[in-house]
Amino acid sequence: MTRSVGIVIHKVVPSFRLAVARFQYNMASKMYSHQGYKFINCGYADMEGDHKAVDFNRPENVYVLWESLYQRVVGQAELSGREVLEVGCGRGGGSEYLMTRLKPRSLTAVDLSDVAIARCKENYRLDGLSFQVGNACALPFEDRRFDVVVNIESSHCYPSQLTFFEEVKRVLKPGGAFCFADITESAEHTARINEEFKALGFTVVHHENITANVVKALNVVKETPQFTEAFERWESPNKKGNMKVPLMVINGTLKDLNSGKEYQRWVVRREEATERPVAGEQARAAAAMA
Repeated sequence: MTRSVGIVIHKVVPSFRLAVARFQYNMASKMYSHQGYKFINCGYADMEGDHKAVDFNRPENVYVLWESLYQRVVGQAELSGREVLEVGCGRGGGSEYLMTRLKPRSLTAVDLSDVAIARCKENYRLDGLSFQVGNACALPFEDRRFDVVVNIESSHCYPSQLTFFEEVKRVLKPGGAFCFADITESAEHTARINEEFKALGFTVVHHENITANVVKALNVVKETPQFTEAFERWESPNKKGNMKVPLMVINGTLKDLNSGKEYQRWVVRREEATERPVAGEQARAAAAMA
């Protein structure tokens, strides 16, 4: 099979894309099983900050760039005392941060990778925090379950972003908030997401292009010896000396963001109860009447 045919299949066959994503993240979880490797997403750096003065070897500073991204994405939403869902939790560091720093009543974290979820269950045991395997385009929860849904740098792997957004709306309570961030292919892709939110009845509370902040954070990680040393410590012993996956991903992401792709974040709110039902709710209502 030629590369071009493979690309076409990857784009048009959702089940194939899902299987590839699961395989990739399962392999990454196996290669980097160390508890210290908590994040696989990009970070966020203040454009005015001097990160050369930061000692990233200090325990309180190791994850500051990644934690800053989470804080920036959820900054316009209230999590304290709320029922929160994180979709695409990855290695669980973001879920731990949200639970310990922002104090939701409960936080349910899901990911497609069963290996990643097993690691999360092993590494994080906090009251109110739970992990389970779940498909973002078919979330295993009842309608109107959560006050806040968080999704950071994961949706670009999904078979359909629009289907995911529909699922988010379904599981959000009326008035609930969706905190979302990801890399978009272009300004046109960003505009399409805004239109999809509008069509689904979401109100955009905040929208921000944070490409420059993410690029700065990636460069800080790439250029700081402490992080190279940390990635080597975190790599599984049986993989020592092989490809340095985190640094390869950083270089690839920097290339993307310097070539026209953008890193955007949104906080949107589901309308109150007077809105029309989303597709999943319509289907269930029809089935109940049959």
